Amino acid sequence: MKPSHLRMIQGQAHDNAAALRLFGNEEPPLPLNVHPDLAGDIRALRASGLLFLNNPNAPLTAEQLYYLDVLQAGRLPINLPGFPQGVPLAHASIRDAGLPIYDVIGRVPDPSLLQSWSKNQLITSGLIEPIDAIADAVRDARAASFGNALVVDPNTAGHVEALDFTKPENLREAFFYLENRNLHFRRIEMLADLAIYGIRKGFKNGIENVHVVNFGPGVFPLERKVINRLTPAERKRVIIVAVDVSEDLLRYGLFKGYADRGSMVEVSSKDAEDLKQLFPRADVVIYADILEHIDHAASIFKRKVIPWLRHTGALLLGSVPNAVQLAEYVPMFIGLASSHQLHRPLIDEVNDHHSHHTAASLAEILRVEWGFRESGIVSNGVRIAQHGDDAHLLAGLSSPQLGDRLIFWAHN
Repeated sequence: MKPSHLRMIQGQAHDNAAALRLFGNEEPPLPLNVHPDLAGDIRALRASGLLFLNNPNAPLTAEQLYYLDVLQAGRLPINLPGFPQGVPLAHASIRDAGLPIYDVIGRVPDPSLLQSWSKNQLITSGLIEPIDAIADAVRDARAASFGNALVVDPNTAGHVEALDFTKPENLREAFFYLENRNLHFRRIEMLADLAIYGIRKGFKNGIENVHVVNFGPGVFPLERKVINRLTPAERKRVIIVAVDVSEDLLRYGLFKGYADRGSMVEVSSKDAEDLKQLFPRADVVIYADILEHIDHAASIFKRKVIPWLRHTGALLLGSVPNAVQLAEYVPMFIGLASSHQLHRPLIDEVNDHHSHHTAASLAEILRVEWGFRESGIVSNGVRIAQHGDDAHLLAGLSSPQLGDRLIFWAHN
């Protein structure tokens, strides 16, 4: 493990006439007092595309440099008994130090996924259709007939989230985070890769038609990515089932071919036996950014969902916000700020996050509470500032417990 360069970063990381341009004329400058080793690390990250910056032409701040240095060194510069060189951050180093980190953290079902994610840059576009185009398609889909492919529970029609999605303003209010390039893009790319893994594993196991059930597909960014990765022959053997409280969104997904079946149902009112009746076949089940919206999520899932998953033998995929992230550690430690995920629900009446997860709590849920024999947790990236999406993408694989979103998989 390389030594930390933190003692060599002094002063503010602002653009000024005396700053040395380390990356050529097209790159913003770093301060003269940034250690050459750290500068080289940043140069390599930039070149690989694994340093995501919303504004790549802006100079790095002192805060960003601090966390980049911590991540590149692999240690938090806090001297504790037994850790004179700082606290290890990479899950492999934590295990090497003899600390009892869950083996779930950092695991993937196939090593090729890590190899791919270690090279993939953040996609820049194409996650969803333009919002106005979605609104137009919803309007057209309302007039279309889908027969038995669409099952509508009339009791769900008045749901608070069943908005009029022919109105672009409602779509933007609900899905603003999918319009502009950010860390959600990488989260969805990674979930799509995991879904493809599960689909092709199903084919190898002799399943003729693999059923993918996605709870809360929204405007179908994940399905778009999955379909784009499938060959035409594979697509014919995959049945995508979308489950949502919005008839508009389900119609949109069916109309565009992102789903093969739609089920408008309030799942929170259903138990495991209901799910067995509603979805008797499920080979890949997705709960992406859903658990945080459920009170006592681990307990409710254990009682209502896990028996159904065991019955079907499905691969479970999902993601949740990480309640405490690296860029929040130091401000929390000295009392300057609190975790965004824990703080926001207290003051934002619109926010409906009720369950909060860290890598450790999620690992315990997967392995102990839900009893999965095989499971793993990775992250889409580690943010390098308390605010915004600027992130070290590679660190989301080596230190997922510090990351933005916790992406998980599990099966028995």
